[in-house]
Amino acid sequence: MKIVYFDYSSICILIIILLSIFLNKSTKGKSNRAFIFLILEVLSVCIVGSITLNLDNAGPGNVAAKYFFHNAYLFLHNMTALFFLNYIVSVADIGHTFKLPQYFFITFPSVVMVLLLCVNNFFPCVFYVDPNDVYTKLSCMPILYVIAFINLFIGFSI
Repeated sequence: MKIVYFDYSSICILIIILLSIFLNKSTKGKSNRAFIFLILEVLSVCIVGSITLNLDNAGPGNVAAKYFFHNAYLFLHNMTALFFLNYIVSVADIGHTFKLPQYFFITFPSVVMVLLLCVNNFFPCVFYVDPNDVYTKLSCMPILYVIAFINLFIGFSI
């Protein structure tokens, strides 16, 4: 049985952060909006992650729902790095200095990740949930980790 209490506590903490942002009226400005989107994205990762863990704890069955929520979790989890990158660019105010090749370099890993997760629905290459509820990571799973590290490396190098 997988423990989801940490996910529940992180959901509560993120909701408190969002409430404090809105109560302090810190919603104006490009960097504040980027921070709000980052917090909302992390909140959605926590919510989808806790739903995924609860489905895994529920026992056999619901294979289609498990596929959907595992796909959603992997997608949102890897998009966190891209939202972090957007926040860093908006805080540093360097978005206007980017040229088209730089935008391509920044977004290409995320496009590859989306394509991998789409292909996984028809030809399992990232993960597989069999009818016995065994979740198996397949050969393309490390590519998702590499994509997240590439996005974080780009964010730290800006």
